[in-house]
Amino acid sequence: MARMQNSPSVIHANVQYGREDNSERSNLISPESKVAGTDLQRSKLTFVLIVAVTAAVIGSSAQFGYNTGVINNPENAIRSSLSGNKSSNSLFVTSHSTYSNAEWAATASIFAVGGMLGALPAGALADFIGRKWTMLLNNIIAIVGIGLESFAVHPYMLISGRFVIGINSGINTVLAPLYISEVSPVKYRGTMGVSHQFVITGTILLSQVLGIKQIIGRPDNEDYGWRILLAVPILFVVIQLVLLPWCPETPKYLYIKKRREKAAERALKKFCGPVGYKEELKAMETEYEESGRSTKSVVITDFFVKPPLRRPLIISIALHMSQQLTGIGSILLYSTAIFSDAGITNGDIATTVVGVVLVIGTIFTIVLIERFGRRTLMLYGLGGMTVFFALVSSAFCFQYGFYTDSNNGATAPGILLVIFTFGVTFSFALGPGAIPWLMVAELFQQEARPFAVSIATIVNWLTNFAIGFAFPFMLQHLKPYPFIIFAVTSAAFWVFMFLYLPETKGKTVDEITQYFKKVTKTNWNQNKKLNGVDSSSSPTTAM
Repeated sequence: MARMQNSPSVIHANVQYGREDNSERSNLISPESKVAGTDLQRSKLTFVLIVAVTAAVIGSSAQFGYNTGVINNPENAIRSSLSGNKSSNSLFVTSHSTYSNAEWAATASIFAVGGMLGALPAGALADFIGRKWTMLLNNIIAIVGIGLESFAVHPYMLISGRFVIGINSGINTVLAPLYISEVSPVKYRGTMGVSHQFVITGTILLSQVLGIKQIIGRPDNEDYGWRILLAVPILFVVIQLVLLPWCPETPKYLYIKKRREKAAERALKKFCGPVGYKEELKAMETEYEESGRSTKSVVITDFFVKPPLRRPLIISIALHMSQQLTGIGSILLYSTAIFSDAGITNGDIATTVVGVVLVIGTIFTIVLIERFGRRTLMLYGLGGMTVFFALVSSAFCFQYGFYTDSNNGATAPGILLVIFTFGVTFSFALGPGAIPWLMVAELFQQEARPFAVSIATIVNWLTNFAIGFAFPFMLQHLKPYPFIIFAVTSAAFWVFMFLYLPETKGKTVDEITQYFKKVTKTNWNQNKKLNGVDSSSSPTTAM
């Protein structure tokens, strides 16, 4: 059956989606699919796969992570430097008198605005020029942003640099998970997918360590130290520009989008090994045939009106909303101020420990994700955040009620607040931190995937901006209760994920697609299967 040509436009993605099969099966996974799934485990962890994932996460994920955390610790040094409070022999001259609180809030949050704008066209660019070349060209934007930040002589110049590097990071947050998902064999898809979040957390920690005042924020170095700190991401650009050109484009893009079958087969051999690539190729052929069953072209509005597309899109959006609206941004961006309010004198060091906990939690996720699955870790993570945010709020209330701002030194509630904050951070890393980046790319067929990833990522950046901009005002006007809000939102997202989030561990795209086709026909009382388990593991409540 002839296939229509696909437009790269975000407005007319022309996603092919097969007609629903009315035949019922007792299980969503056929015996043939189970055998194929077993064969898919024969793929090897190849050198090319390791290099490709490394190039993607260092050049893309690291930019996002580092620039998320870098602005926290050096706040005082930056505001002092760009307020004209520097020695007369400084190379950087500014006429700006005061770096206001509003300007600093814009400096912290404008990064997310740039991220939203960058994520918007990223899916279309990935379809038009390819995943690999979009990542490579995005480094031009990174260089411009790094230059504006590092050589800033005015708050507005720094804000502009944060905006530009935000655009770069927005594109990266779409492209890196997409590229990693499409080059990784099913056997390693979970582990490789979590590497995106691992590098994000690792570079957040790196930015926090380099930003503590004992290293780069010393009074005699305040006009230069923070500039070096903001220039570090140029190293990520260099690494990606060296490694990525040697790596193939994703096999799925070559085979399904461009119909370059020989090139796709060569790429699969490099990524999966000489044995495992054959079953991966069969899985791609099945996905291509499934997407080509209907000659009817589906426009973007069909993602919102057709249940087999709408349901996974809603789940994808909820996944990314849960990453931000549960309040992790309040800790990553403002932990130093929070700990200071709690009587912790070395708030920047405590903030660095938050980064350490974030990395440790992500390591646990890497180890556990292919054993326990995405859904289980997501539920444990959100449940932990609910409990620990409630405890953080209780400690903050005791601190605020029984101790004054003039109290010197750490207090018992203040110490408990820091410990509970570590609990929030670990829970986040276990579930909401890593799972959304991995799962969204797993829920859609090839031609639907870029648009879905873009939309979910835009929502992520929008909610990131909302929390980053609103939390200082929440802390000022709702003290000591702002964390209660995050406990409630974490609980609400836990309920949603328990009801609607399926397990995708070890499943091919075709199996996941068939699952969504089936569950959209069910009602509240019917159970279907994905993974051979009942609705307690793969809920099927109709949307």
